[in-house]
Amino acid sequence: MRRAWLLLAVALVVTACGDSDVEVANVGETAITLSELQTLRTSYQGIGTLTTSEPLRSDVSNLIIQRAAQDRLGDDFGLRITEDEIDAKLASLNPAEAAAIENFKQTPGNADVTDGYEREFARSFLIQGKVREALVSDPGLQFDILQNQPELVTSVCANHILVATQQEADDVMQRLGAGEVFAAIAADVSLDQVSPGGRLTCPAPATASASDRFVDAVMLAPVGEHFGPVETEFGWHVLLIDARETVTPEQFAADPVSVIDPEWLSRRFTEWFRTVLDDVEISVDERIGRWVPEAFGIAPPE
Repeated sequence: MRRAWLLLAVALVVTACGDSDVEVANVGETAITLSELQTLRTSYQGIGTLTTSEPLRSDVSNLIIQRAAQDRLGDDFGLRITEDEIDAKLASLNPAEAAAIENFKQTPGNADVTDGYEREFARSFLIQGKVREALVSDPGLQFDILQNQPELVTSVCANHILVATQQEADDVMQRLGAGEVFAAIAADVSLDQVSPGGRLTCPAPATASASDRFVDAVMLAPVGEHFGPVETEFGWHVLLIDARETVTPEQFAADPVSVIDPEWLSRRFTEWFRTVLDDVEISVDERIGRWVPEAFGIAPPE
């Protein structure tokens, strides 16, 4: 959940009265304490007194969403996240994850973030990873995908020639039938000049195209044969499939996240994530502000 982190201080104070475990918010039965908040920024550390600000409200909002997601992870899948797992994750961040943390730290207004924020990022990465694995671990779902949506676990090496009309596509098929080279015709007439010789990324998920008709075609076309014409919203295509491979049930079961269409899995994760705040009672210390469900955030105190 990305937010603007603006330094717009408001002249209100949240006082812990010397108790760093004072609850600043609650997510169901999970409390978010001042001591947790103080681990995120050096500006929150001190003698138990924090100036209420937009960054503080955003930080508390993000902790609320994070804790709701972690609780839902347990409720839906029986999974937990341990501090040891967070340590291990921080020691093995992939480049995209490391870049996300670094970009956040470099954002104006975030010069005071501490290692505690890095731990929350790691927790978020773990939640996402565990949910994704759980979403595709069901053997029944895997069987259904292999039977009814094999394109989600199929990779292809495809070539295409894109033209504007069916007549042009028919002409391409005639030229191919007469023995002309596919790549030469693509260079001559194809509207897709980004793919030299008509060669698309290889290998690529069968679902890589934005067109459902194109996806159907690359799954249907015989390997090694000219196929078409196929009409999509982009025009008319003539295809040549060099290779197509669908994972086996054993490969799917062994590592489902790595073999399934990443965009499909991202959509499933997003659908799950949208449910994390459903039916959860959320309260915020009124000195910080008021939780606004529609905004997934905290409004300033009135």
